[in-house]
Amino acid sequence: MLFSDDFNDGLLHGWAANNGNWYNAGNYMRGEYTSSGTAWNIKDANGSNFTYEGDVNVICCNSAGLVFRSSPDGTASYEAVLDVFADEFRIVKRPGGATLASYPCAVSLNHWYHVKVVANGSTMEGYLDEVKRLTATDTNFTSGQFGVVMSGSIGMPKGAYDNLEAWTLP
Repeated sequence: MLFSDDFNDGLLHGWAANNGNWYNAGNYMRGEYTSSGTAWNIKDANGSNFTYEGDVNVICCNSAGLVFRSSPDGTASYEAVLDVFADEFRIVKRPGGATLASYPCAVSLNHWYHVKVVANGSTMEGYLDEVKRLTATDTNFTSGQFGVVMSGSIGMPKGAYDNLEAWTLP
């Protein structure tokens, strides 16, 4: 196990924010950003080949999701995100936000989704509610930190996250 956080302790130990206000809402992590743009919260755990999963709720923003193989501030990373406006689940690479793989699906606000990523070498697989929907290949980032992301262009982005776990592949 690389890390596990269900946020039931009321704390955010080991998390570092880049933009936004992040807090423990009692039994899940919540992020709010007071302007348009992207906000990350990055865990102090690293991995190369792993499974990383958790529950994601797009409360009020364009997209929210999991960050992996990330720089300490999130700006150089891969993300598995749910996008409300594009109605898709996708893997993107930052900086730049290039889409590496996408799956069209209806994404609803205020709904919990289970997102999972399996990263092994240059291959990344994205699972939505336990069904594999994405496969992407990229060699830019081979290891890095885990985290969460939310972004929005209109209003105040808000996202919620729970039951985050990452473990090394056998």
